[in-house]
Amino acid sequence: MLRPTVLMNAAEAQKYYWKEIVRSREIAKDIDNDREKQEVGQVKYYTRKGAGIWYGKGVALAGLPREVTEQHLGLMLEGKTLAGERMGARLNTTREVVVYNDGKVLLDPDTGEPATKDVANRRCGTDWTFSLDKASSCYLARTGDPVFRGIVHEALEEQLDAMEAQVQTQVQEKGKHFMRTTGNWLPMERFISPGGQ
Repeated sequence: MLRPTVLMNAAEAQKYYWKEIVRSREIAKDIDNDREKQEVGQVKYYTRKGAGIWYGKGVALAGLPREVTEQHLGLMLEGKTLAGERMGARLNTTREVVVYNDGKVLLDPDTGEPATKDVANRRCGTDWTFSLDKASSCYLARTGDPVFRGIVHEALEEQLDAMEAQVQTQVQEKGKHFMRTTGNWLPMERFISPGGQ
């Protein structure tokens, strides 16, 4: 199963993902030190090897190290290079849009003018969640089968590579907007859990 979620708020996304990376690394250390948990295939959301790893052609373009740091995560979500320079025309700015309710423009009760609100002017990323079917997920969580885990990782990487080949960016030339296939995306974090997510 594949579930995309658009991330609009860079600060909130950074806070959530960094907390999960730190938590997963602590759990992995705990499991590494506890033989009983290893033997029963302890369920943990992220494994150490998959917790906070940049993946994709954009890693080299951005000059990122393989392991995610809190600083680099924040910069990427904010659309900035490692030097702190913006990568695109839009940064974390907002724009004002008219508010609608049931297809009708809402009016500001004080002014009688159309009501407006500020919305994000850019997406800071998309969270792509890949999940195995329940039976496979339970099997992997319970057994920790390294052969099956390897097959899952290989399939995921093949899918990520196929998706990356189709990545597009919006381009404006001579007043016309169109989509251009770039074949690379900005670095993404890769999380792998024994449960296959």
